[in-house]
Amino acid sequence: MKQNFTSFKSFYAHFFTFLLVISCGGTTALYAQSVSAQPDSYQIDKSRKLIVCNRIPTIPSGQPGALKITFDKEYTFSETTPAFQTGKAYKITNSGATFTLFFTGLPLLNIKTVNSKAINEKEDDVRTPGTITLSTVDKPLVTSYMGIRVRGNFSRGYPKKGYNMELWNDVKGDESRDLSLDGLREDSDYYLLAMYGESMRLQNATAHSLWLKTHTLPYIAKEPEAIGGIRYRYTDVFINGSYNGVYLLTEKEDRKQLKLKKITDGGEVRGELYKTNPGSATKYVGPLPAYDPNAGLSWGGFEIDYPKQSFWFNLYDFVNFIVNSSNQNFKAGIFNRVEITSLIDNFVFINAIRAADNMSNNQVLAKYKEGEKYFYLPWDLDASFGYDFTGNKEYHTNDIMTNGLYNRLLSLDPDGFKSKLRKRWFELRGTIYSLESIKQELRTNYNLLQNEGAYARETLRWPDRLALADFSYIDPWLEKRLAYLDKYFGAFPTDAPAPFVVTITSFTGVIDGAQKKLDWTTSKEQNSRRFEVEFSTNGNSYSKVGEVTAAGTSDGTKTYSFTHSNTSSPAYYRLKMISTSETSQYSSVVQITAPGGCTPPAAPSVSASFTTATSGQSVQLTATGCPYTVVWSTNQTGSPITVNPAITTSYTAKCRQEPGCESSSSATLTVTINDPTTVTGNFEGFLDKVECGTMRGWVWDRNKPNTPLTVEFLEGGTSLGTALADIYREDIKVAGKGDGRHVYSFPTPESLKDNRTHTISARVLGSNYTLKQSPKVLGPCAPGARLSASSDDESGIRISVAPNPTSGEFEVSFYTATWQQSTVSVVDLLGRNWFTSTLEGSGIQKQKVRLTGATGLYMVQVQQGQDVRTKSLVLQK
Repeated sequence: MKQNFTSFKSFYAHFFTFLLVISCGGTTALYAQSVSAQPDSYQIDKSRKLIVCNRIPTIPSGQPGALKITFDKEYTFSETTPAFQTGKAYKITNSGATFTLFFTGLPLLNIKTVNSKAINEKEDDVRTPGTITLSTVDKPLVTSYMGIRVRGNFSRGYPKKGYNMELWNDVKGDESRDLSLDGLREDSDYYLLAMYGESMRLQNATAHSLWLKTHTLPYIAKEPEAIGGIRYRYTDVFINGSYNGVYLLTEKEDRKQLKLKKITDGGEVRGELYKTNPGSATKYVGPLPAYDPNAGLSWGGFEIDYPKQSFWFNLYDFVNFIVNSSNQNFKAGIFNRVEITSLIDNFVFINAIRAADNMSNNQVLAKYKEGEKYFYLPWDLDASFGYDFTGNKEYHTNDIMTNGLYNRLLSLDPDGFKSKLRKRWFELRGTIYSLESIKQELRTNYNLLQNEGAYARETLRWPDRLALADFSYIDPWLEKRLAYLDKYFGAFPTDAPAPFVVTITSFTGVIDGAQKKLDWTTSKEQNSRRFEVEFSTNGNSYSKVGEVTAAGTSDGTKTYSFTHSNTSSPAYYRLKMISTSETSQYSSVVQITAPGGCTPPAAPSVSASFTTATSGQSVQLTATGCPYTVVWSTNQTGSPITVNPAITTSYTAKCRQEPGCESSSSATLTVTINDPTTVTGNFEGFLDKVECGTMRGWVWDRNKPNTPLTVEFLEGGTSLGTALADIYREDIKVAGKGDGRHVYSFPTPESLKDNRTHTISARVLGSNYTLKQSPKVLGPCAPGARLSASSDDESGIRISVAPNPTSGEFEVSFYTATWQQSTVSVVDLLGRNWFTSTLEGSGIQKQKVRLTGATGLYMVQVQQGQDVRTKSLVLQK
C-alpha cells in the first residue's frame, strides 16, 4: 500500500510539472519557432511595409508551426514556412500590421543623406552628403561617407532617378575614398543606373556584357588589368528609409578603368579621354566649330574627362582630319590616327544591338598615351535591342547606324575596311553574336531578376514601367535584325581590294585634222583593268568618250593611244584609271589648243619648303617664272600653296595665260613622306612670344641636352612651318639646360598677316609634346607688317637691320666685345643663301648689303664661332 501511494505521488508530480511548463510557454518549442536576421542584412520601408533581406536565416529543425522572425522587431509569418526561398513574397505581421518580405541574393545598398535631405538634381557637380552601407551575400559589410547627385540628361526627368555617387573619408568630402563595392574595381566613383526606361531592365546590362566579350583593348598586353568597358551589379537600393527599386551599380568608364597614362610631373599630357554628346563635331561632318584652346571642358559636343583641363589641340587635329582631309589623304592616313580594330568592333556591335543613340552620342574616345592612336568605346546603351532612349519600341530592323567617319570609311574603303568588317561580323556571328547566344545573354539577366524577386519589387515600386512580356517583341526583332545584317555585311567584298598602281610617265595630245590624238606611257602597272578617256571643253565638267584596255600588271614600259573625233578648241582630256576591283584614280589633265589660238607661256619653275616630311605635315609649294595664273596638279591655283601630303606625292604646275592657253607641265617635284614615327624624349620648352614679326621661345630634351630640336608651328591642325631650336642664349646655358643652344625664332608667315587674329600652337616636330604657354593668340597683323623696332634675336646681344622693310639696300649692325671674326649672311625661307660677308674686329660692326631680285621675308644671320643671332627682314619692291 505504501508503494502504491508513492507511485501515485510521483505521477501527479510529473503531471503538475508538465502543466507548469505549458503555463510558462513551453509549447513554443513544440508549436512555434523563431529566427533572427543578421544585423545590416536587411532594410525596411515602413511606409510601403516592405522588408528586403539578402542573408537568409536558417529555420531550426523541429515541429513545424507558426514561424516568427526578428528584424527591428519580431514578426509572425502568415503561413507555415518549412524553408525560405529567394524571390518569394512572404506576408509577415506585427501588431496587426502586415509587411511584405523578400529574401534575395542581390546586394542591398542603403543611402542616408544628412538630415534626410533630398538628393541634388542640379546639372553642376554639387553632391548631397551622407553615408552608405552595402550588404552582400558573401562579402563583409561596406560602410562609408559619400556624396551623391542625380545624373543623366533626359532621364533626370523620370520619377526614378539615376545617381552619381562618390565615396568620402568624412562627411565634408574633402578627400575621396577608394573602396570595392561587391567585387567591382576599388574606386571612389560609382554610378547607379535607374533603368526606368527599360521595360525589362535588360538593355544596358546585356549590352555592356556583350561589348566586354566583343572587344579587346589594343594595348592590353601593356596594361593587363585595363578593362575596355564597365562591369555592373544589379542592386536593391533604399534611400532615407524608402525603397527606390532595383538599380545597376556600375563602375565608371574613365582613365582609371582604361589604365590610361597620367599627366607627367612636368604637366605634359599623356593619356586622353573624351565623351560625346550630340554636337557638330561628334557627327564628323562639316563645318566644324573653330578651334578654341580656351573652350574649357567641352567643344563641339565633346566633353573632356581626362585631363580635367582645356586640352583640345590633339582632338581638333584628329576630327579636322576626318572631316576636311582630301580623299587621298584620308585613305592613306586614317589608320595612322585611330585603331582600326576599335572602329570595326564598335561598328558591328552598335549595329548588332541597333544602339540608336550611340554614334554621335554616348561614345568614349580615348588614347592610351602620347604617340599612340585613338580608340572608341560605347557607353550608356539603354537605347538598344529595338527600343529608343525613352523606352519606346522602335520597329526598325533594316537600317544602319553610322556617322560622318563611318560614311567616309565605307565610301573610300581604305585598306580593305569593308572586307575586314565582313570578316569580323561573321566571326562574331559564329560565336557570341549567334541568335541563341544573344538570346541567352538577355535571358540570363531576365532569370536573375525574376528568381531574385527583383521584378516583383519593381512592380510594387514602379508598376507603370515594366512589361515582362516584351520577349515576344525582342525575340522576333532580334531575328530580323541579325538576318538583315547578314545580308548587309555579306554584300561586302570577301577580300581586300588588290593593290592598285599605275605610274604614268607621259600623257600628251595633238590635233590630227578633225581629230585629237592622245598618247600616254606607263612605267609600272599593278592590277589595272582599263583607262577611261574623259573630255571637257572648259576644264571643269568631264564626260567619258572612250576606253582602252590596260596591261593589268607590268613593270616595263607600256604605251597607249586613243583618237577622239572632235574639233573643239580648247579641249581638255584626263584618264580615269580603273583597277581590277573597280576602284579608280585620275591622271593629270592634257589641254589641246588649235594652232594660232595663243602662244603658250613657258612652264614655271617649282620648289618646296621641304622635300622630305612626315605624314600630314604642311609643305609650301612655290612656282616662279609665271606672270599669269599658276595651276597646280592638285587643282589649286596661285603661288605659294600649302599641301599636307599623307603619302609620297609628286606635284607639277602650269602657267595659264587664259582658258585654253597654258604652258606644259613643269618639272616634277616630289615630296617624300617618311614612315610615321613618333619623336619621344624628356622635353621641356615654352612658346614665349607670338608677334607679327616672329614666333620665339626655347625647347630642349633632358635626355639629349646638347641636341637641338625642331619646332613645328600650327594653326589648328594646319602646319605653318618649322624652325630649328639651335640659337644660343646665355640664360639658358646658366640655367643648366645643356649647351644653351635651344632657342628658336620662326618668321611669322605672310599668310597670317590678314588683319585677323590667329591661334598659334607649337610642338616638337614629330611628337605629341606641345610647348608650354601654347597656344597663343597672334595679331591682328596688317599685311606686310614690319617687325618690332627691338631686336628679334634671342641671344641677348643686340643686332639691328635698317631700314626694315627695305627695297633691297640696308645696313646690318651689331656689337662684339672682343676681337673676333663674324659672318653676316642673308637667307630666304627655303634656306637659300643670297648674301655672305666676313668681318673681323670688335665694338660696333656694320655691313652694308644690296640685294636685287629679292622680295618677301628673309632672315639676316650673324655668326660668331658657334653663336648665331638672327633678325627677320622684309624686302619690298
